Amino acid sequence: MYHYEEYIKFKERYINNIKSIKEIVKYPKISIADKPNIELKQSVSSYELIFDRVGRLLLVQKLNSNYSYVYSYNEKQLESIEELCNGRVTMINKINYDNSSRIIEEDIQETFQDKDSRIENLSYKYINGNTVIINKVTTMDDADFIATETYNDKRQLISQKLEDEKEVIYFDFFEYDLNGFKTKQIMANADGSYDLNDIRKYNYNGKGLIISEDGIITYEYKYNSLGDWIERIRYKEGILQYVTHRQLEYY
Repeated sequence: MYHYEEYIKFKERYINNIKSIKEIVKYPKISIADKPNIELKQSVSSYELIFDRVGRLLLVQKLNSNYSYVYSYNEKQLESIEELCNGRVTMINKINYDNSSRIIEEDIQETFQDKDSRIENLSYKYINGNTVIINKVTTMDDADFIATETYNDKRQLISQKLEDEKEVIYFDFFEYDLNGFKTKQIMANADGSYDLNDIRKYNYNGKGLIISEDGIITYEYKYNSLGDWIERIRYKEGILQYVTHRQLEYY
C-alpha cells in the first residue's frame, strides 16, 4: 500500500462522487473435515478508503489491524505516502518527479523499533513508450532482491520479474483485451519459456468485473440502486472462499 503502483490500484476503485469505500472481507472457518461452517471470520485484508471531493485518495485504513496509510499531495501530484501503526509513522515513501511530471524515483524508509529495518529505492525508466520500474530491496540481513515491472503506454502491467543475487525467482507476463481488461497471466520460467499449465485466464461481466479465473475460481455480485457492487462472493471449484461486503458513502 505504500508503493505508488499500489496507490494507483486503490485510486482506481474510485466511484464518481464517492466519499468512502469500506470493504469487509470474510471467509468461512474450516472444520476438521475441511468443510466450511456457516460462521464467517473477518479477514485482515478488510479496509476503508477515504476520498476528497475531487477524487483524490487521502487514506487507506486497514480494518483488522492498527495500520493506516496517508497520502499527501502538492499542487500538482502525489508527494508522499506515510504508513502509520497506532498513529506512529513506521514508513515514509517520498516520490520524486522530473520536469515533465513523470515519476523518476521512490525513496522508501521503513523503521522498526526506532531502527532502520528496510530500505527500498524504486527507479523509473521510460523506454519506447513503456515504463520500467526497478525496485531494489535490502532486508535486515542485508539480502538484496530486485523486482522489475514493465508497464505499457496505457499503464497496463505487461511483465514482472523478481530475482536475487543468484537466480530469477519468478517471471510473469500479462495480456489484455481491447477494453483494457487483463485476459492472461503467463507464469514463465527464468528463460521466458512456459507451457499451457502456466497460463491463467480471466473473464469479466458487462460491468468489467471479474467473474472467473481459469473457470476454477468464480465470482458472484450484488448491486445497489446505483449499479455499484456491494457484495462479492468468491468460489473455488464451487466451494465458498470469501465474501466481500462493500459499504459505500457518497458526497
